[in-house]
Amino acid sequence: MIDTSHTTAFAAADIGPREILEDYSVTEEVFTMGGLHLRLAIVCDGVGGAASGERAAFITAQTVIEFIRNSTDTIVPRLLTDAIKEANRKVYNDSTAGKSTIAMIAIHYDGSPYGRAYIASVGDSGIFLIRDGKVRRLNTEHNVANDMIWEGRATPEQAFALPNAWHLTRAIGVNPDVEPDIGFYYNATNRQEARQRGKAGILLEEGDTIWACSDGLTDSGENGIPYVTDEDFLRHALDDNVERTARMYLTYALRSGTHDNVSIALVFVDSKKRHSTDPNARGRISMPLIVAFLVLLLIAIGGSAFFFSTQSNEEKGALEEQIVAAEQTQVALQRAVEEATQTAIAIQSFTPTPSATFTPSPTFTLTPSPLPTLEAGNAGYSFAGRNTLPEVVAIGQVVEAQEAPIYVSAFVGEQRSDRFSYYYLFPQSKVRFFDVTDTKVEFYVRLDSDVFIQNQGYVEGTEVELEQLPAARFSARNACMSIQQTEANIAITCFSGTCEYTFERGGDYNLLEPGQTMLVEIEENNELSVREVELDIDEARRYDELLVEFSAPGAVIGKSCAGVWIPEPTATPTPTATNTRRPPTPTRTPRPATGTDDDPDNDGVPTGFDNCPNNHNSDQKDTDGDGKGDVCDGDDDNDGIADGLDACSKVAGVASAQGCPDADGDGVRDSQDNCPNTPNPSQANNDGDSQGDACDSDDDNDGVPDSSDQCPTQAGQASAQGCPDADGDGVRDSLDNCPSVSNSSQTDTDGDGQGDACDSDDDNDGVPDSSDQCPTQAGQASAQGCPDADGDGVRDSLDNCPSVSNSSQTDTDGDGQGDAC
Repeated sequence: MIDTSHTTAFAAADIGPREILEDYSVTEEVFTMGGLHLRLAIVCDGVGGAASGERAAFITAQTVIEFIRNSTDTIVPRLLTDAIKEANRKVYNDSTAGKSTIAMIAIHYDGSPYGRAYIASVGDSGIFLIRDGKVRRLNTEHNVANDMIWEGRATPEQAFALPNAWHLTRAIGVNPDVEPDIGFYYNATNRQEARQRGKAGILLEEGDTIWACSDGLTDSGENGIPYVTDEDFLRHALDDNVERTARMYLTYALRSGTHDNVSIALVFVDSKKRHSTDPNARGRISMPLIVAFLVLLLIAIGGSAFFFSTQSNEEKGALEEQIVAAEQTQVALQRAVEEATQTAIAIQSFTPTPSATFTPSPTFTLTPSPLPTLEAGNAGYSFAGRNTLPEVVAIGQVVEAQEAPIYVSAFVGEQRSDRFSYYYLFPQSKVRFFDVTDTKVEFYVRLDSDVFIQNQGYVEGTEVELEQLPAARFSARNACMSIQQTEANIAITCFSGTCEYTFERGGDYNLLEPGQTMLVEIEENNELSVREVELDIDEARRYDELLVEFSAPGAVIGKSCAGVWIPEPTATPTPTATNTRRPPTPTRTPRPATGTDDDPDNDGVPTGFDNCPNNHNSDQKDTDGDGKGDVCDGDDDNDGIADGLDACSKVAGVASAQGCPDADGDGVRDSQDNCPNTPNPSQANNDGDSQGDACDSDDDNDGVPDSSDQCPTQAGQASAQGCPDADGDGVRDSLDNCPSVSNSSQTDTDGDGQGDACDSDDDNDGVPDSSDQCPTQAGQASAQGCPDADGDGVRDSLDNCPSVSNSSQTDTDGDGQGDAC
């Protein structure tokens, strides 16, 4: 279980001056069916009057939470996008609901110290972060003015001068579809940059304060001053109580005269710097005295008393003005009155005012458990559709897609986001899993099947056996690869990563480059006719549709590994509920029994126009454009390396990389190079990520850039200059005289190299500190570890003759000097 004790969260809302509370705020810890561990902080601001706005906000928040909990998707930005779109559909189709905005934060506990934050929003609710003493707005409001500014159609001055500048351009429930915004806009120069940041998320740091809130908290009053200023936010940003801080922020807005409901969902990241910012934490007067004193003040000022539990907003404001006036006349007791007043206001500001209620839809009651850990003997889970409940797939079990596509997620034990192996099956396809380990998946494809493989993180990848070619093996490692198998034809396409094949069991593997399709025809005598062609764009579109349908990694936000081959400006096809099209079956072209003088190779191309007149090649493929067709060209890519020795015979390369492209000239082909543009023949990769050390700005993946990391190959902490610091005292372990005990001062009284914090004998006198009466002064055991110059068993500080032995300490005249001296 990932430790989430370093973050705390709280949500609160107040009706403010309105008659109905249409805001809804919530924080919730969620375990998804895809294996993600998230903390959600959500604020929804409903509009519509009566109970419709309140219902819209409630449906939006609860739908998002349940969708995320039920989802098998492991890409957080895409998951948030789909969740909000589902909420929009529900609100739009609910005739009793109004409209709503949403601002949400999702903290993914991905193994980093404090988690990685992603955001998504629709409308004008805000998302903010306080870090290093600065308040940063992370998202942007979706209104006419901002849209014009980000699209470059107007300057801020021109845009906000428009009469409709503040009109919303996006909201939940307005249209059948909505586009959630995942962008981080702080310091971004354009929307594309903001979106790219949003896809990556941000690592949270110690002491961060991050929240989502409604516009009632951050708008400005008629005087142009925000209801809650940056100074107000910063004043409590490092408080040690998240609930107290959330309530204080709402109190500031209410006291400043906010025009609307106010709500917040606040998250604190732990820090040693956090402390109480409660103005009443010190010298607090007892509540009976406070109440009595306030009553006397009110009698003296207005002659009337109010019970806080029944006050209207106008009465609260009037009461506060009277209290402030009284304080100005009570100089001697000013501090006590201030504290009493603040306490009363803070308490009163959070007496909720009831509004119209409604019964939530039963669709919100489902609470599934996380995706279960697989027991031994199982290969993974199969899914008949996106966000459907999974079924266990056993080792050796035949998995069949019948009338609709399915996909299988194969893994061992617990599912991991950094290592996955997905198998997408078109209808009527059948497969079987031979074995699944931590490093490899062995997989079997039956006849008349059409399968797409996508994997990452398995060292040996997926090894595929085909029913029609039992001796052959096909391998996909950190790759996307498709397989179509009929009785007489097989098509293998590599879309990304490392795709390899051999036609002999145990034989050497050959590389199939990304963008290439290998067509295998099985002749009547079982001989194989093998050739490579460029991948078919229509096939890429077909597979992309399937990947989008099942929310494959990269298929919604950005293009899938199949979609990247679709040329611009052709858009990725809109996903449909199911994709039941069968792929075209490859066929053999019949060959004439004999040739003619004009076409001796019987390929249908006359000799005068045939780039290989004596070799059958009806497609006239000429990879290097040298006028000689590939079937009769000994060097198809014209790189000077014979095809028989060229591991990448269709792509020009260099001899040092076995004929494959090698941009940096380090002898490692680009498709396998973890730094393709930086020479690194050793392929050293200290942290085991996808980037080699030569091009990795953080070799140990500890969040501290190598440029400032004093221990670039050892994961450490920023507080210790990137070096390991087991006790977290800011002193790296290699220099720490107590590496397992926090002691930032490094005090070492006896200079023995072991700090006092972990030294059992600080003064090194042989007397343990536990029984040493003078632990920082070297002494003798006979004097309880204290100095005893004359060795008489009496410590020098108590000895009336410290230089003359006189254990009896006789002092006849009582002058403080013993008789012995």
